[in-house]
Amino acid sequence: MSQRPAAATGLFLAALLIISCGKGSVDKSTPGGFLAWSMNQYHDLHSFSAKCSWNLKSGPLTLHADRDISYQAPNLFSVVSNSSQGTKQTSVSDGATLVDISTARGASGQSYQAPTSIANAQSMQMQHPYFCGSLLYKFFAGGSQLDELADQTNGPITDGGEQTLPNGGKGKVIKFYATGYYGHTSALIDETTGMVQSITYDSEPLMTQVNSANSKKKPPTVSTMETYSEIKVNPTFSAEAFKVEVPAGKKIDDMTAVNLSNEKPPVEFGSPAPDFTVEDLEGKKLKLSSLRGKPVFIDFWATWCGPCRMSLPHTQELSDKHGKEITVVTISDEDVDTIVNFRKEKNYTYPAYRDPTNKASELYNVEGIPTFVVIDDKGNLVGYVTGYDNDAVKRALKKVGIKA
Repeated sequence: MSQRPAAATGLFLAALLIISCGKGSVDKSTPGGFLAWSMNQYHDLHSFSAKCSWNLKSGPLTLHADRDISYQAPNLFSVVSNSSQGTKQTSVSDGATLVDISTARGASGQSYQAPTSIANAQSMQMQHPYFCGSLLYKFFAGGSQLDELADQTNGPITDGGEQTLPNGGKGKVIKFYATGYYGHTSALIDETTGMVQSITYDSEPLMTQVNSANSKKKPPTVSTMETYSEIKVNPTFSAEAFKVEVPAGKKIDDMTAVNLSNEKPPVEFGSPAPDFTVEDLEGKKLKLSSLRGKPVFIDFWATWCGPCRMSLPHTQELSDKHGKEITVVTISDEDVDTIVNFRKEKNYTYPAYRDPTNKASELYNVEGIPTFVVIDDKGNLVGYVTGYDNDAVKRALKKVGIKA
């Protein structure tokens, strides 16, 4: 995500029926409600720590890593992963900066603006399940963000039965299709505390992506299990626990310009999207509310923005393939000639509009670009994504029936 200059539907509604701001209103008797209740337990924690045993099996291949996870609300965290292959990976946020470091030969580190929460940390290591990534972090967002954990467009949340936990307590298995790289997932959750004991997933989206170069080859079957132990609720950490320490001689690349983490939707999902007026490249006015009756996809962008350039081919593809199903609106605050010349150079034909006074950007809290907005046919906000995150954009589009 590039920082702007200083001047500058049904499934979701169903989830809302079982989730509201208060913990007590969650219906734990349903699988989705129980999962949301568990997320609320994490959301309300001041701090948390646990050890994680990460194990992957794919045919004869087995991989193992031991992880130490420490977290203090809202955005202090440390994840240290030591693999059986001898590689150590560390992701640490001190509240201002998130740094990813790997001891792998030739690997440079990356420095990002710290996310607002561990739940929306999207650096490479924190997002990828083979490094420091885990679905567990999504739990800290709370039950109101259930759709950021479970992708119900790929299947319902179901009850997988009960299990006896090592401590003698009862655990409930919840099955769902997870967002991101995780795919078909089972989470074993303590029925008393709401704490996750284990997570198992098949990485179907990741395996499909890895194998995309050879479409005739069947993706490998993978099973990964994260098992949590030594879980501590609201522990006390020293001031050094979240200090970023860069090994001598390690190169750190500044990735602030592609930070994806600080999303601030202008209104709650399901609420009417703020109305605005922009103008096309010939000066003709367009009012957002005039587009009701069909879903709307908005892409806030600029020609100087690197991540925008990376995402624009996807916007063009959306316009080409689904232009009859959804209205595409791209918005920049640049002058007409700059936009026209760029579009001509890249052979882009998606609908382009200008927001010269930044009124639309201000209404939609656009502090960094690209920012993507999805609005349903009734004019309600259903998706809001900051930064180049095509998977998140696809999930948002599925809410209005678009499989991009």
